[in-house]
Amino acid sequence: MKVIVRLLRTLLHGFSIIFEKIRGPWTLVEITPARASIEAMAATSIDGFTTTIHCQERRYICRHKRWYVMNHVVYTYFVFATIQGNASPRLVDACGIERSFPKLLHSWMPSASQKEAAIEAYLDLVIERLRRNDHAPMNSFRKTMM
Repeated sequence: MKVIVRLLRTLLHGFSIIFEKIRGPWTLVEITPARASIEAMAATSIDGFTTTIHCQERRYICRHKRWYVMNHVVYTYFVFATIQGNASPRLVDACGIERSFPKLLHSWMPSASQKEAAIEAYLDLVIERLRRNDHAPMNSFRKTMM
């Protein structure tokens, strides 16, 4: 059974390489408007500090070099947090990460639902970081999570 699974993985990997070769090179160009709205969700603790999670929808056009591949728009959701007040350094460190998420739900779901899903994914990362009690520098955290 393991041999069949390994063979299927190899076969699918080969197909993906062939597909990428046929599609050819491409570039991403950001087309997000300069004044694109950044939506925020705020939470106030009983200790008096406020955590605000921000989410911005960013748009990119994927331009293919080959004439037979259509250009298309790619959406990502940039999420980051700000903390105002006297929060614990551990929480400030955990919320110091910034992430860009692709569409996490079906493409026909509205933008508001996509933003909520990105915020939930961001919160999952923050919670996981707090559970691990990880105080590694931000750059090493980004490398492990990407």
